[in-house]
Amino acid sequence: PQHHYLVRSVDRFEPGLPHCRVLTARGPFKLEDERTLLQRERIEVLVSKNAGTAGTVHKLRAARELALPVIMVQRPELPEAREVSTVEQALAWLHGSERGE
Repeated sequence: PQHHYLVRSVDRFEPGLPHCRVLTARGPFKLEDERTLLQRERIEVLVSKNAGTAGTVHKLRAARELALPVIMVQRPELPEAREVSTVEQALAWLHGSERGE
């Protein structure tokens, strides 16, 4: 069987996948809208990044209501990074005085 893909993204991009359509949209999305999208597009499997926010709640709930399998892609672990709280601290870091240069 031929697989088709629907990718929802905030920004348009060229997916580089055959039989792939990009739907540009920005959330938040309502539960009813998510359910309608999944049904209208005849989605069989939902793949979603684990964004760590509440923005995916309705999408996941709609998939559960429709008994769709869900694949969650875990966020990669990010290396430790220096955090600053002021513009002055950021500029000092950029100019090397906070990095020991």
